[in-house]
Amino acid sequence: SESVGTGQLFQDDGSCEYPQESWIGISCNFVLIPEEFSTIQEGINASIDGDSILVSVGIYYENISFNGKNISLIGENRETTIIDGNQEGIVVSFTNGEGSSSKLERFTIINALSDDGYGGGGIKCFGSSPILENLIIKNNYSYRGAGIGCSNGANPILRNVLITGNTSSESGGAIYIANNSNPILENITITNNSCSYGAIHLVASNANLTNVIVWDNPSPYGIYLWASSEIEIQYSDINNIGFGGESGNEEWDIAGNISVDPLFTNPEYDDFTLQPGSPCIDVGDPDSPLDPDGTIADMGAYYYHQESGVPTEIIIDYQSGWNLVGLPLDVDSPYYITIFPDATENTLYSFGETYVPDSTLIQGEGYWLRFDNSGTTTITGTPIDELTISLSEGWNLVSGLHEDLSIYSINDPDSTIVPNTLFGFSDAYFLTEELVPGNGYWLRAYQDGEVTVTGGGLARVTPKDFSLNGKANTLTINGMDLYFGVELSGRERLSYSLPPKPPSGAFDVRFKDGWRAVKDYGVVEVMPTTETLTIAYDILLNAGEHYNWVLSSETLDDYVLEDAGELTVPSAERFTLGLKAVVPATFTLHQNFPNPFRIGAQEFTVFPFALNRPSRETFLSIFTAEGRLVRRLDLGARAARAYALDRWGGRNAAGERVQSGVYHYL
Repeated sequence: SESVGTGQLFQDDGSCEYPQESWIGISCNFVLIPEEFSTIQEGINASIDGDSILVSVGIYYENISFNGKNISLIGENRETTIIDGNQEGIVVSFTNGEGSSSKLERFTIINALSDDGYGGGGIKCFGSSPILENLIIKNNYSYRGAGIGCSNGANPILRNVLITGNTSSESGGAIYIANNSNPILENITITNNSCSYGAIHLVASNANLTNVIVWDNPSPYGIYLWASSEIEIQYSDINNIGFGGESGNEEWDIAGNISVDPLFTNPEYDDFTLQPGSPCIDVGDPDSPLDPDGTIADMGAYYYHQESGVPTEIIIDYQSGWNLVGLPLDVDSPYYITIFPDATENTLYSFGETYVPDSTLIQGEGYWLRFDNSGTTTITGTPIDELTISLSEGWNLVSGLHEDLSIYSINDPDSTIVPNTLFGFSDAYFLTEELVPGNGYWLRAYQDGEVTVTGGGLARVTPKDFSLNGKANTLTINGMDLYFGVELSGRERLSYSLPPKPPSGAFDVRFKDGWRAVKDYGVVEVMPTTETLTIAYDILLNAGEHYNWVLSSETLDDYVLEDAGELTVPSAERFTLGLKAVVPATFTLHQNFPNPFRIGAQEFTVFPFALNRPSRETFLSIFTAEGRLVRRLDLGARAARAYALDRWGGRNAAGERVQSGVYHYL
């Protein structure tokens, strides 16, 4: 059947194409952010009940409301798809009676600033009961309920949510629950939330907690019940509970509850995964769904992966030609033909200061490898959950683990990694933020150092937007973007560098010496694979009144880049991009300015003029009204272009001030 979500028609029969694998299975009635709408709120406003709004990785500075709609708002990755409230109020609001058909999933919610007495900073549920799943809610500020506020009969369901680093000036640093509300919390981690009472604070309400960790919150209580509130807690790790105002349920320590240090992996770096040996592993509710590794549910938002030592199979795709590959598992034989039996022989290369022929693969390192045809290979081995990678200053070939890994989850204590320099390869280099099992990647380092990758790790840093789109001029050659017209510091510029050129036969575009961005001049080096090149350009920063941005090569005469456009040219290995002076059509001597002007030490007048051909000798002469020569300015040799900086300060050849009056010049 066909259905219309927001004006775009989709086949709802399983045949629709999803922009990301993580979204497969979602209703075909979807809206894409930012491809179709530049903001999330615009997508919500345009949606109808039953739609899914799919949001790509990025930072979205918004304060959004579901407006009572039964829709699903789903991010690409909860670590790197971020809604930032910009300290302008509550970040996400459910205040129009939303129910369980309204869903928020896979986001980080940050930077709320609110004084709402009903509670709510990162998220507010007022008389609403949405599903909140796979979220990180952190670094929000409010009067009550800095993480989440639930009031007036709000009954949301929370699953797999981390709530950390939030601050309330009064109560509910993590969650404020009031006025006959009754939320359900399943597999939640609540830690490092500050307030004056309880990190979870109940007022005349109830709550149900299963597989929850409430630990190490700088508040008087982890949970505080007030005004006849009750709470049901089972299979959870809670460090302290307080009661007041005739609230009951003092005997909470039943049904598998514990009160011991959960042993977070690295809480100082916001890594709240569980260490091996954590008391929260395999002690969750036995009736809860099993963890993805097939074991009994753990407590908290992050389960501990226990497949280490159990053989695992990973299927890896490869393309015809050159590929960047890696070893995602510990295998019996790391010989490259054993792992990739269809690879072209003697084409495995590692990288030191140059490409080096190799024959075996090491986990954590990346390699070039060539295939005659596209296909797949299946690698069988043992996964490991942690790997230390040694980086050298400059470019390194690296690889990840047995599961998708965010670059932001890498433990980089010495800030060794240059941001915005993780590159994969698929016919050409592409920027990415994820390391996929079996693939190799380039990564640049400021200096020699070690970094650690951990399976299931939490993002340790907030992603930064390094895109120069909309900030610089863009030159796009066969789909690869270069930038110009922008000035960067030496350290900033490293984030716009490219890895060493790929092997012969692959496509590549770069400015000379491996840059993606230049200020006002650059030699563009191309490794073409086709007879023609498609060049698109978008000029946002003009060259100025007397210059043009010009692109040229052996096959392309000086081509002036203005506004936006596209051209197809014969392939060339070298182009020159730079500023070129505009040649005037005729010789012109313009009116001086300012005119009149006051003769004095700090006053002068400028004589603009334009030359339509080069001049070996250029003079400008000033005469009195009677025709007597006062001053002859020697301007020297000049190129054919416009000039507007030559000036006279009202003195004769002897350096004496001339009298006020009318003067002529030529």
